[in-house]
Order: sequence, then structure tokens, then C-alpha cells
Amino acid sequence: MIFDLEKLIRTIRLVSLILQQSSFALGIDARSSYFIL
Repeated sequence: MIFDLEKLIRTIRLVSLILQQSSFALGIDARSSYFIL
């Protein structure tokens, strides 16, 4: 369970990092669409 939790946290961090970079690159429109999703 601990390993699964670590894997989940790593995945969430990676996804959030990617979303931050892409939203920063695309601008406010991308950010607002992520908030909608």
C-alpha cells in the first residue's frame, strides 16, 4: 500500500507539473479550461 501511495503521489506531482508548464505556455485560456475540467 505504501508503494502504491508513493507511486500515486509521484504521478500526481508529474501531472501537475506538466499542467503548470503547458498552462504557462498556452496562457490564461488553458488555465481556465483546466479549472473547468
